[in-house]
Amino acid sequence: MNSIISLRSDLFVAGYTVRTREGHMAHCKICASRPLSAWDSTPGVQIQDGPFLEEVTALAIVFDRAKRLARPVRLARRRPRPG
Repeated sequence: MNSIISLRSDLFVAGYTVRTREGHMAHCKICASRPLSAWDSTPGVQIQDGPFLEEVTALAIVFDRAKRLARPVRLARRRPRPG
């Protein structure tokens, strides 16, 4: 399973799962521009987690972690510049 979500117009998360003997491993990448696919993206931050019993759960958890990591970036860009 793979997916790309937009956190806002300039920040995207591309993620995918891989099935292993232990369960489903999830991997996602936070990208500054919209990637063509979950595999062909240039990441700024990479997140991995697992194993999970279901791939939907695996992807949801790493996407949630990516959203929490991206939140300070969003707040930092909204601050007005002095001067």
